[in-house]
Amino acid sequence: MTAILILFELTGDYRIILPLMFTTVVATLVARRLLQGESIYTLKLTRRGIHLHGGMDVDVMHGVLVGDVMTREVDVVFPEMTIVELSDAFRHSRYRGFPVLDEEGRLWGVVTVTDLEAAVDRNLPRATTVSEIGTPFERLVIAYPDETIGDVLLRMGPRGLRRLPVVSRDDPRRLVGLISRVDIIRAYSVALTHRAELQHRVRRLGMRAPEHAEYLDFILTPRDYAVGRTPIELRELMPTDCILVSIERHGQVIIPHGHTVLQAGDRITVFTRSDVVGDVLSTLRGAHAREPTTS
Repeated sequence: MTAILILFELTGDYRIILPLMFTTVVATLVARRLLQGESIYTLKLTRRGIHLHGGMDVDVMHGVLVGDVMTREVDVVFPEMTIVELSDAFRHSRYRGFPVLDEEGRLWGVVTVTDLEAAVDRNLPRATTVSEIGTPFERLVIAYPDETIGDVLLRMGPRGLRRLPVVSRDDPRRLVGLISRVDIIRAYSVALTHRAELQHRVRRLGMRAPEHAEYLDFILTPRDYAVGRTPIELRELMPTDCILVSIERHGQVIIPHGHTVLQAGDRITVFTRSDVVGDVLSTLRGAHAREPTTS
């Protein structure tokens, strides 16, 4: 639009408007195709390995799991509650939506303030129940604890959703938590801080002993001591100059933090001094230590 206005002002010729608009549209479509959705503002960042989506670094968001940042203590309501009781529940809560659990404690669906307002606008009877106005399970958008925040954000954004119920992958009707935009923003801030801290520690260790520091890359097995434990639980047993840099799980690279639970099959990358490699293995592998690959 700017180019069209500028050229029109320079030429003062009305006949140029249509060809100019056509040229601008074609140029825009070709540029989007060639740049794969990038702009001149984000292209340089992409070439440096920083990928943005909606103003957020996608690489960071794909490094944090839903289960690490979701809200576990969730207020719930029940299908047989009336809209009067639901209104009272919203009045005493800071949330704008509730998961709905049936009599067996399984996820029935969700109900939001918008659903309640629509019921009031339609003048539905006061005895109308949550099951009549809520969204049932079959129509829900859900999240799993082992998904990354980046994956969930891509589902929430286009639909304008503010929160998603988090369910067990083994039993999708079992509610394990709730992930909201507030949780995602907090996770993004924590991930950025943690990544900056990791980069600082790696640089500091590399400068202090550049010839005697190395990256270790190995896969955890089900019998390893570290499986089922968090970096916080392992910290006291690990050598001082040892940094857990990343975890690759199911093709996703996770930025570990203190409460990330290590799992069998995780490919772990550690940056440490060469003379403490045996101690690192002894801690993570336990009695089943094997030689790692070095890079």
